Amino acid sequence: MKSIRSLLASFRIDQWLKNVFVLAPLAFSKHLFNPGYAVPAVVYALLFCFVSSAIYVFNDFIDRERDRLHPGKKDRPLAAGDLPVVLALFTAFVMGAGGLAASFLLSRSAGFVLVLYIVNNILYSLFLKRVAILDVMLIAAGFVLRVLGGAYVIEVEASVWLMLCTFLVSLYLGFCKRRQELVVLAGNETEHRISLSSYTVDFCDHMIAVVSACTVMSYALYTVADETVLKFGTSNLVFSLPFVLYGVFRYKYHITVFSIHKNTSQIFLSDKSLIVNVFLWLLTVLALIYRAQGTL
Repeated sequence: MKSIRSLLASFRIDQWLKNVFVLAPLAFSKHLFNPGYAVPAVVYALLFCFVSSAIYVFNDFIDRERDRLHPGKKDRPLAAGDLPVVLALFTAFVMGAGGLAASFLLSRSAGFVLVLYIVNNILYSLFLKRVAILDVMLIAAGFVLRVLGGAYVIEVEASVWLMLCTFLVSLYLGFCKRRQELVVLAGNETEHRISLSSYTVDFCDHMIAVVSACTVMSYALYTVADETVLKFGTSNLVFSLPFVLYGVFRYKYHITVFSIHKNTSQIFLSDKSLIVNVFLWLLTVLALIYRAQGTL
């Protein structure tokens, strides 16, 4: 039973929240309530969850020695020695291979996107996470691949605006994470993550400011772009902008004021105001899109 609990902990099920990005193309395709589109999108999102869990296990295996030096990661099953390495790697292989194979049954293009996601993460885990800035960009690329795969699996066009906003908000979250690590690990940061030797809190703050401004501006331009107004039949999406602003500000407030090492999912799930804000943003966007379409 202990091994099973440790295995489930290694899957980091709370991180599955990140895979809602797979469903973004469905929501913005105007087919959210069409089972022919919704079912394959949800199934693909679940397959992404399985594959991402396999990658988390693999990454924990690679980082287990360094994780023992991290106050927030030393209790991870592989770092703590609570999970047999062979069992962890075997389970990760089964989940990863099974999820990948199933994705090709849904859509060949979506399956290849999942291959790219796996390759991206393996390269990150083995080599590229040591390279400052590129490490954050690769994490952001993983979110873009989620959106791209979500579009391919339901055979809709992947919006350039949607992918741009996804990339920028992911960069923002990535630099926020690096800032957290610098604060929490003060004095021992390079023992945990080599790339942190190339970061400073001041640099991260500058990057966060730049990327957050780009994120908000890109989203604002998207809501008023001619193609957006034409596609959704409304120019009112701009009224969802305040929720985006609040989310960006609140997240920065959280990591700056509290300086607690929580991952992105834990921050969102522990902050009621962020949960309410995301819900209201989603409700506003869907209401505007589907009301104009006549679905609501």
